[in-house]
Amino acid sequence: MRIDEDVMHCVCYVGFRRNGKPVIGGTAFFVEFEESSALVVTARHIISMIRGLDASSPVVLWVGSSSGGISEVKTDPSDWLTHPDESVDAAVLRRPVPYRDLGHRCLTRRMFVTDEFIQKYDVGAGDELYFPGLFVRHRGERRIEPILRQGTVAAMPLDPVNTGLGPASVYLAEVRSMGGFSGSPVFVHMDMWRVTPRISDDVIDELGEAPAQDSFFGLVHGHYDVKAMMDGGPLDLQDVNMGIAVITPAQRVRELIELPELEEMRMNGDKKDLAEAVPTMDFAVDSTIESTANLMGKLLQVPKDEADEIHRDHQ
Repeated sequence: MRIDEDVMHCVCYVGFRRNGKPVIGGTAFFVEFEESSALVVTARHIISMIRGLDASSPVVLWVGSSSGGISEVKTDPSDWLTHPDESVDAAVLRRPVPYRDLGHRCLTRRMFVTDEFIQKYDVGAGDELYFPGLFVRHRGERRIEPILRQGTVAAMPLDPVNTGLGPASVYLAEVRSMGGFSGSPVFVHMDMWRVTPRISDDVIDELGEAPAQDSFFGLVHGHYDVKAMMDGGPLDLQDVNMGIAVITPAQRVRELIELPELEEMRMNGDKKDLAEAVPTMDFAVDSTIESTANLMGKLLQVPKDEADEIHRDHQ
């Protein structure tokens, strides 16, 4: 499966600085806000984790510039809005980022999967998915260099699924997920025979918009691990990735970015609170990146009350 290269340029990294060095917690992505600025969306648990680990530090975005290199966008933790439903693992920066000088692309609302889209094109188990995001072993030295992972829809449960944020309405996917991809945008790949109707007027009239060949399906919440007992040797207890990831649906993300506060700001063309991207030459990552990612993983793999206890222990 070959994808549109622009997809690789819609993501950035999110984290904070500790002792002056970046601690990257996951991935974020850009959604078009108005003509020259974009909203930044990531997983709610990343923002919560940063607040818990270092409440005094800004939440930092590492973004690419159009001329090459890496810039930082420093944001106050209070600048991030979360979905009113606490089980929805999504957060959005309330201060749009001007992206004309950034080396990034933006998702448009037209790309968001809707309930009508899913019904019309019979999206379900077996459909191909892909998602760009942070690979913790190589994040890029002088530029943002995400990698791409692929998988398939495993299930679209009607009943709530148990997650680190409690029971939630989510999708399940069989993917090769790992630490660093929390907050990554997930796209569903539409086969050509299913996309062809998009050019017909009846489809546009019915959906209100023409569907994209590769549409935004949701964002990565995390993956499930299983504890595997291994007799003898130092690896007595090991985390084993079950290969099933949890995806926050695009419909819930859209609810977040269309909160009245943001819609009013967009309709009024309000630019007074734009976040500023500042070039940085210091991108030597702190060694705590792996332990931070591991802690995030643990929070997502246990019931909510246990996750809260783990979170408190690391504050």
